Amino acid sequence: MLARPETAHDRHTGLRPTHQHAAKDEAGRGKENQEREDVGHEAWCQQKSARHHDENAVDDFSGGNSSFQNAAVELRPDPDPFPLHQPAAQNCNEDDETKSVEEADRRAHSNDHVELDHRKHDEEQKKDHDFTLTTGARVGRSATIIEVVDSGLAFRTMGSVDSTSRPPSVDALARSLSHIDLPHPLLVDVARQAIASGDHHRAESLALDLRAAMLQPVINATGVIAHTNLGRSPVTVHVESRAQNLEFDLRTGRRGSRQSGIGRLLARAVGAEAAMVVNNNAAAVLLVLAALAHDRDVAVSRGESVEIGGGFRVPEVMEQSGARLVDVGTTNRTRLDDYRKAIHRKGTDVALVLKVHPSNYRVEGFVEETPVSQLSTLGVDVVADIGSGLLDEACPWLPSGPPDWLRGEPAARQSLEAGASLVTFSGDKLLGGPQSGVIAGRADLVARCAAHPLARALRPGGLVLSALHDVTIRYLDRTACEHVPFWRMATASADSIRHRCDQVVNGARIGKVIACDSLPGAGSTPGAHIPSFGIELDGDVTATFRDRELPIVARVRDDRTVLDLRTVAPDDDQHVVTALRDLFVS
Repeated sequence: MLARPETAHDRHTGLRPTHQHAAKDEAGRGKENQEREDVGHEAWCQQKSARHHDENAVDDFSGGNSSFQNAAVELRPDPDPFPLHQPAAQNCNEDDETKSVEEADRRAHSNDHVELDHRKHDEEQKKDHDFTLTTGARVGRSATIIEVVDSGLAFRTMGSVDSTSRPPSVDALARSLSHIDLPHPLLVDVARQAIASGDHHRAESLALDLRAAMLQPVINATGVIAHTNLGRSPVTVHVESRAQNLEFDLRTGRRGSRQSGIGRLLARAVGAEAAMVVNNNAAAVLLVLAALAHDRDVAVSRGESVEIGGGFRVPEVMEQSGARLVDVGTTNRTRLDDYRKAIHRKGTDVALVLKVHPSNYRVEGFVEETPVSQLSTLGVDVVADIGSGLLDEACPWLPSGPPDWLRGEPAARQSLEAGASLVTFSGDKLLGGPQSGVIAGRADLVARCAAHPLARALRPGGLVLSALHDVTIRYLDRTACEHVPFWRMATASADSIRHRCDQVVNGARIGKVIACDSLPGAGSTPGAHIPSFGIELDGDVTATFRDRELPIVARVRDDRTVLDLRTVAPDDDQHVVTALRDLFVS
């Protein structure tokens, strides 16, 4: 073996001539063989691959690599910081190791290879030496800092990387949010948003905000049974994971109509010739106007030209349908003669009289309106938009008959009996079903609505129809009081609710039981109240309740939090107890 004489540069940098490297390699192989016998070949290979990965993967110090930003710093001895012969990093086995040893021996005994190795080694040494002098550090995945000192190479460690100097990588920040129940792609979006804002510490707060915006179940303790912001009437849906005969006629084997089955059920429930379903009541009004009064006039009392919520107003819906609005009477008083004059006014072409029930407000005092029974004498088809969806004012599904808070609420059956050609109403208010709109009445008018192109755009899907089918069956077999959650909550006795409140307070050892009023909700029966009981707590703690894994939505009255148990399912009482206990502990 030819050996290069040791130079001053070697002494300064710790570089050893080739024969010293060969001796070191021989000693290193003996040590590695001993380690392999001690821990086993497979474990030894894994350890060796990991060590090689740490030694050779040098990150760009100025590029913001996530490995540098998030690495835990450790001091790891290296018998030779710049080895000539790098071990294989992957697929380590005995044959590969033998080949590596043989190759090293051949290179160690070759003059050409020796000189080539030295030149390459000197260049690499100088590169690392210059980099260290320029930046003050050479950083690998272990975040070890290498300094050049007079005696050669020495090691020092950083206590930690200053997280405020550079943000973490998007992937590392997203993975740190894995405890939040969101898909990883959304966590990545949140991480990017936080880093872009200049404050990556906001990431968790942003992720929690996004999680809270996802559709999820909540406990309604507001006392408003059909709470519009909480999905209106609670409804239970049971759908098997099988195909449905949604538009298939099982008798003929041909295509059928999705309206045929549910239409017959609803028509029977309200005493109509026919019925059909769309996706909400605003859609029902839109479809009726488009199908029956396009490019014609529709007479509406000024007192009933209302806003139906969400900024949508009856005149705007009518405009979209292609019908023209004819205002009748005044805001507080509209008589039959006002309608008659509007119909016979020169230049008008009145196709319909639209009677709108102002279900989300009530005008009292010097007021007068014209009932459907009088409007039906004008010789023009009357459409009664009753809104709330009460099927029958007699409430035959309730053992004790209609409750006092329903007095004065228009019902579908009675409106048709009074002479309305069609009625429209919501499926998710007093009916207690899913969000939907119902058109019921004369068969020829319903057929014209069903044949209009808008009918396809406004039709509901199989899930909605299935849920509405089940709810309507409950009315026909008169078991809605037991099986429709709205009526089960609305008809629960005040004494039974007070008893539940007592049990919750005794179990939680916090709060007090108070009398309160519940509301039917969703704009139904304006001004009506249902006596109830709830649990009162000092201060506004509603945000704490909303922040739970199963959020609880309560209301605030006179700077006190009230949980009305009328709108809480009895099965959820224990969740309320737990929430109150946690509040007491905190």
